[in-house]
Amino acid sequence: MYSSPSWAYAFASPRCRAGAKCTGFRDLRALLIQDESAQVMHKAGLAQATDTAAQTASKPSSKRPQILTHSYLERSAPSLMYPLSLPLRDQPRQFFIHHYILDYSPLSHGQMSCFQTIYSQAPVSGYLSNAVDAVGMASLANLNYGPHLKHAAYENYSSVLREINLALASNSHTVSYEILVTVMLLNVFETVTCDGNDLISWNKHEGGELALVHLWNMDQLESPLGRKIFLQLRDDILISCLQRQTTVPSIMAKWVVQARKVETDLEKPSGDLAEIVVQICSLVSSASHSSFEGDLSRYISETFSIDEALQTWSALHKNEFKTAEGAIFQENYLHLSLPMVKTYNVYCCSRIILHKALHRVISQRYETMRNSSFITPSSLSYNSTLIASYAAIRDSISSICSSVPSFRSGSGDQQRSKDLVRAGRCMDLIWPLFVAGTAYATTPSEREWISLRLREIGEFSGVQRANVAASHVQYQSLHY
Repeated sequence: MYSSPSWAYAFASPRCRAGAKCTGFRDLRALLIQDESAQVMHKAGLAQATDTAAQTASKPSSKRPQILTHSYLERSAPSLMYPLSLPLRDQPRQFFIHHYILDYSPLSHGQMSCFQTIYSQAPVSGYLSNAVDAVGMASLANLNYGPHLKHAAYENYSSVLREINLALASNSHTVSYEILVTVMLLNVFETVTCDGNDLISWNKHEGGELALVHLWNMDQLESPLGRKIFLQLRDDILISCLQRQTTVPSIMAKWVVQARKVETDLEKPSGDLAEIVVQICSLVSSASHSSFEGDLSRYISETFSIDEALQTWSALHKNEFKTAEGAIFQENYLHLSLPMVKTYNVYCCSRIILHKALHRVISQRYETMRNSSFITPSSLSYNSTLIASYAAIRDSISSICSSVPSFRSGSGDQQRSKDLVRAGRCMDLIWPLFVAGTAYATTPSEREWISLRLREIGEFSGVQRANVAASHVQYQSLHY
């Protein structure tokens, strides 16, 4: 009798299971295509670990997407969690994208949200691209990726300086947005590589930024793109003047007023505050010398008049700065509020500096009267002034410390600290923490906490200025 081959039964009806309930096939989730690019790139990177140091210092690939789209950045993000997941020559630029361009960075949602547009339009091998590489290399060098990276970073930095000087020599480039952003990136580079204890070194490029303000014109200020760049330059220069307690240059004070004429509703809070900061810088600069010989009563009156303007500003915009008042931090809310929290921290720092100057002036006057054994009844009334000043500083310190969680890139115990600290976010937190940590009204426990936060920023983001600021805060702990 003829017998059918065994394979023929594969097409026969399963009579043995006729009428049985079909339980289905494999789990549908098992059929989904999983994105394992990060694992693949990680394995590939391990094979590239034997690349020489010279390859690391070589220039990144000249190929760059025409525009840094959100989807491209999202695909890049997982691989950046692995130090060796990319070719070594591409790691500096990817580090920069990861820390400064992704959607949880203020460069994307703050005043530098225009950076992606300008970067995509710039020449692949131009000074802007070289500035990006320099920042990335310096950051990786600080994270112990090798001393050769630091040398390569400074070579790129020097090259950018030369190219900028050549570009400024050409009238056709004097007002280029690319130049303006590149100069701001040079400031970022010096923030990343800050290795001295002299605070003056923190503001090397203020003069360069100020020189660019001289080249500004009203047409650029009326452009949304140009105005965003200007607002960042304005904030950098005003913060520098506050830090050094010097008057705001007249050209900058002029453009602060001009910018108010074309500002949007979202820009109004920072514009109002900028005008107050100009007044603060003018007042504290008069008291920045070793002794103050002016009318002390007038100085006290002007101080509290400006402080009243600051408090009025805070009350007017209070609802916009809830995160600085201890509200619950949620990821989506933070993306929208971060630039406003940054502005509020400038308010807090301005108030601390204003009252620190007043405390110094009164203390000097007390010392003069004590040495001359001449104390009048009116001088005793300064005690109430110092108490009010102390309370203002304490309130500002508390607000700055409360703002720290909003500068982290996410929430949840499952995320490691280093995954939460992004240089693009935390860079704007270094100066407020420094001001709060070095105030005379700061408690020892607060100084210890602030120093730890600064060390965390430096350790996980490669920003050396955070470590320098932490050292200053620790130094203050020994003298109070």
